Amino acid sequence: MSAIHWHDHEGQEKWLREKRIAAVKAVYTEHGEDGLVKLGREVPEKVLFGDILAFCLDKSEDQFRFIVDLGLNLADDATAGSGFVWRSAEIMGFAWVEMTYIALQQRGFGPTALARFLKWIALSSSLYQFVNKQQKEVVDEYWKANKPWLVELSDVEKAGTIKCLLEAGRGVEAIGQIYLYTSSLSTELIIMSLRKAAATVLWPLIPRSHEVEHIFDQLYLRTDADTTQLAQTEWLCLPFISFSARPDYSRRLRENLTADATFFVELIELVYGPEVELSSTEETGPETGKKAVLAMLADFLLNAWHQIPGLDNSGQVDADRFNAWVETARQLAAEKRRRDPADLYIGRLLAHYPGAEAGETPLEFICNAIERINTRFLLSGFRDTLHNYHSFSSRSPLEGGNRERAIADHYRKIAAALLLKWPVTASLFENLADTYSLRAVEEDHRAQRESLDY
Repeated sequence: MSAIHWHDHEGQEKWLREKRIAAVKAVYTEHGEDGLVKLGREVPEKVLFGDILAFCLDKSEDQFRFIVDLGLNLADDATAGSGFVWRSAEIMGFAWVEMTYIALQQRGFGPTALARFLKWIALSSSLYQFVNKQQKEVVDEYWKANKPWLVELSDVEKAGTIKCLLEAGRGVEAIGQIYLYTSSLSTELIIMSLRKAAATVLWPLIPRSHEVEHIFDQLYLRTDADTTQLAQTEWLCLPFISFSARPDYSRRLRENLTADATFFVELIELVYGPEVELSSTEETGPETGKKAVLAMLADFLLNAWHQIPGLDNSGQVDADRFNAWVETARQLAAEKRRRDPADLYIGRLLAHYPGAEAGETPLEFICNAIERINTRFLLSGFRDTLHNYHSFSSRSPLEGGNRERAIADHYRKIAAALLLKWPVTASLFENLADTYSLRAVEEDHRAQRESLDY
């Protein structure tokens, strides 16, 4: 016998398979079919045993006992029977699948058993076409539990498989396959699938956020996607990515926010109740839970929205458009008794002016809006958002508050530059400077305590 080179993976696999085949044949020779059935039920690696068993029996032998006693008669799918069927189909070709299926039908096996037999076979173009020609009960049972491995299917068959998965209520698996084969699928099918999956998934089994994000990234590159439908689909899929580190995928919804103050107020209504609640009783039941989910999603979208109305990507502003949007939003919010929360979110939005994160001075139209509105909630939203830009930092243990002092000095310079023309805005930056000065002292004290430990 030649030496085995263990770095040769294929050679090692071949050697192991030959040893296993020899062992199974020895059991068959000594104990017959009964010995193989008993071993197939007791061996820990049942699927692997069935895989090896398929190499040991030739076409003339009766294989049905192994399929039935080691597979169809057992509740579990991780059986020797499933491994035997999978490998036999690979060795003998699809003609063996058709012949065995017919034989099982003739022996009185019903739709559930027939569908189980078919799902143990690797999905191929031949199997896809064969399954969908069977009686409806078999087709339905198959698509409820098959393993959707689409790599060998044509684009038409991939699309058909995804539709079958959706009809079977398997939205999560459908999204997983769309993620893998987005480029092979039509925009219409992808949007339809996302919408249907969103309506049928059962929590907590939801699609992975990175899969949904990738699908939308691809949709944004296409020119045949209806903008309204895409925005609606983004809203339906928000639960799948609401805790994602990449909230920017909801771009059509955010474009609608920038264009339509009415949509902004509708989201505010979902997040906040009226400022004066007439009922003192707490609501309970399914509707309360639904409202809580909608409130969470609306808040997520509002906080992911940084595109100021009237401001284009080059930093040029249409002041009339901006002012019209703000006034409309505040007027509508007041009519809905939600002006305070509307001002809060408007303040947060204004704090995303160009260069805000880098500490640049706000543009004139931002300052004008702050001076004109000047409500407690707007000032709070603006100030807190600016503060959050520097809320986290890493430093050496003994560095102290040098960073905070630098930020405080910078904000004081901005405040001084704004003071004469925009005093309210200047006071915001002065307040931020005071906050960072206090934090600088705190960091100095912390560094002093750390130095004592050294």
